[in-house]
Amino acid sequence: MPTPEQSALSDDLALVAACVAGDEAAWERFYARYQAGVLASAERACRRWGVSDPRALAHDVAAELFAHLLADERRALQGYAGRARISSWLRVLTSRRAARLLRRQRPGALDEGFDAAAGGPSPSEVAQVSEAQEALRATLARLAPRDRLALQLFYEGDKSYQEVAAALDLPVKRIGTLLARARARLAKILGAD
Repeated sequence: MPTPEQSALSDDLALVAACVAGDEAAWERFYARYQAGVLASAERACRRWGVSDPRALAHDVAAELFAHLLADERRALQGYAGRARISSWLRVLTSRRAARLLRRQRPGALDEGFDAAAGGPSPSEVAQVSEAQEALRATLARLAPRDRLALQLFYEGDKSYQEVAAALDLPVKRIGTLLARARARLAKILGAD
């Protein structure tokens, strides 16, 4: 008899498979079930990056994520392998999507066509994001090289577990634990400061 966790993973896989097959009703269920969680994850990610109005940007992140899931004949959805709950998988994708969106908004990218009246970020918002990024880089520098590289490859480089494992010459099954420990060490450093 399957455990509740196994049943939930099986349900997740079935829902994703229906979405990948183009079942619009399945996509509607998927969106209804996970939209609020994606939005909350996006807002948390934006807060971590020091965005002055994380709620507003979270909506952009969520919209980009759902568009990404549907793009290229649902290629990103096909990447869900059922190793974790879909909500956990979506949290990781949302965090990556938020990081990607915020990187596009770095000061260098904002110099072209910056117009505060058109709703672009203010210079103080740009400075806040830049300061938060610099603080994060300084904190990352205090981690062990392997931990730092694993975090950078996964979160900044948008690399998969397989790609991180190949870069670090480790088995794929160790990457989740490595990332979790690296995040815990990072949080400990941040907490001590």
